[in-house]
Amino acid sequence: MEYKKPAPISYEIAEHWLTSAFKGCLEYVNRDLKDYQNIELDVQFRMSLEKNKIDATASKRRDGGYLVEVSMATCNIIYAYYHKMLSTQGGYSVLTFNQRFDSDTALKYVLHLTMKTLQAIIFHELGHIFNGHIDYIQFKMGEYQKSHPEYGKVNLLPEYLETSNEARPYLEPIDWQALEWNADDFSATRLIGQSTYKDNIDGQIVKSIEHAFFLSTWVVITMYCFMDLNAKKDPKMLMGYCSKEHLPKRFRLLIYLDVAMIAVKNFNGIDIFNAVPAGTYPQLIKRIEQWYVLYTQTERGEVQEGGSFDESDTTTENNKEELDEAHLAYYEEVNRYYKDRLDEELKRFTYFFVFSYASGSNSGDCAASYHNDAPPLQQSAWS
Repeated sequence: MEYKKPAPISYEIAEHWLTSAFKGCLEYVNRDLKDYQNIELDVQFRMSLEKNKIDATASKRRDGGYLVEVSMATCNIIYAYYHKMLSTQGGYSVLTFNQRFDSDTALKYVLHLTMKTLQAIIFHELGHIFNGHIDYIQFKMGEYQKSHPEYGKVNLLPEYLETSNEARPYLEPIDWQALEWNADDFSATRLIGQSTYKDNIDGQIVKSIEHAFFLSTWVVITMYCFMDLNAKKDPKMLMGYCSKEHLPKRFRLLIYLDVAMIAVKNFNGIDIFNAVPAGTYPQLIKRIEQWYVLYTQTERGEVQEGGSFDESDTTTENNKEELDEAHLAYYEEVNRYYKDRLDEELKRFTYFFVFSYASGSNSGDCAASYHNDAPPLQQSAWS
């Protein structure tokens, strides 16, 4: 069938989708917090128009509340990708388990996957808020300014990253990396908790808990592809991972999926880890990456700024160095920091106990501890 590119989403529709996704995520997390501490957080949402790329941030408002901001372009990019993928027989049959193409059903899946991807992004930002990262960073920034008056405020804001490849100076890189890992854990558990909840299994779009997990897996891998998981990196960038605020994408993806798998077992009693033959999950990642590479070949110049698509620059084999022994040794160092120090660092600021894939103790996020069953990092089901 011939593919017809959809018209850009209008401002009103994008705002409605983003607001709906945000509201559902916030209510889900606040309900947990209400049960835990009998409080709810004041978090507002705003759709930004400034950036023509996938972009999301969390911050503290002047009145003491919090703000999550997601770009309108995020909606358009994600929707256009899923629209193209589901417009083909191959993409349609893989995701729907149905060989007979139906355009109305395809559109329902496009909307479902778009909303789930937005929720994964928003849950990550809420993790920065509810687990105390925003207040902790603000406190550390104030301390740094007192001892380094030569630094202007502009150097201490996120704009710093626009002109520097290094982590912002008021936290050590390992601090930033542990916080981002923690926000990923928060997102993974909430996405799975919401997606696999029995009332959200409608039997038509989402056919079972296992199907919900499969769709969530597709969403997460696609999200990391949009974050340039498989875009070829400069060798110097590959070597400088210890000084960055974020750990490399291929590792973050594996841990996100491991935590999601543990969450399914915790919430639903389903052992996804041992449900399929060994080697299935790495092949699933590769297959979804292949779909992404294939279906962005003619779109990449429009979907993500930076010129025309060059197949040699985006392949499923790029950046495999991020999982070599040297990288894994450093990830273990971050893992130990996460386990041994992050709870203590955040205890004055977090609204939950800090949930940790790494920690061996019950960290209390949603009164659950998924990480007790987590496999060692080198033995991920997905690697």
